[in-house]
Amino acid sequence: MSKPQTLNMQIKSVLDVLRKELRPMTPEEIEKILGTDIVNNQELRKNVESSTKFLRERDGRWRWKSQYYIRNKEELLVFLRKRHDGVPRAALDDCYKGVTDDMKDIINSIPREVIVLKNSTDKKEIVYPYDSTLSLPVSDDIRGMWETIHAPDRIEVHRYLIENGVKKGRVEDFPQLAINRRRPRGQKARSNKRMKLTNVHLEGTGIDLQEDPTATDGKGTTAFN
Repeated sequence: MSKPQTLNMQIKSVLDVLRKELRPMTPEEIEKILGTDIVNNQELRKNVESSTKFLRERDGRWRWKSQYYIRNKEELLVFLRKRHDGVPRAALDDCYKGVTDDMKDIINSIPREVIVLKNSTDKKEIVYPYDSTLSLPVSDDIRGMWETIHAPDRIEVHRYLIENGVKKGRVEDFPQLAINRRRPRGQKARSNKRMKLTNVHLEGTGIDLQEDPTATDGKGTTAFN
């Protein structure tokens, strides 16, 4: 005999069904899937209907409340055409059943309807409406010239801007920017064992302060030539 579910577990089960189906459902349909009497369980019904992830359609059916009220491909396309500020692609995944396939069709449609760019910070995909008036034909010669242009190192660009007064800052502080450079994969940090000895209090004791005590040949090496 299965253990009776708590009220919270029942609420979650109902919302999970709505999230999975992504379509309007009657309480009777949900009851048939879960085996839970939602119609006569007033407490469960009240808690589900008060959830921020619940939405009641005009015909009385229940559904998952997505961030954007979109119910089919036509509505999705109209919505995307109006979002000139862009919309995260992931925010559309729970609008309705089949929205993922519809998004793929819209992205690959000819003529083009939208353009998808990745956010530079979190790499999330942002969908923008495509404006055909901004698309200009480019000859192969121009493409070739563009591909041969060498982009200068960002560190050198920053240094140049400071030196020419375009950007505020001091050239002396510039080397600190190089800390953010990533070390190539597989390359180990350079070990520098050589250092200037400052044990001046040992002067006059007969100890050679220029000798490397870590040498393995027993002869020692000179730290500075």
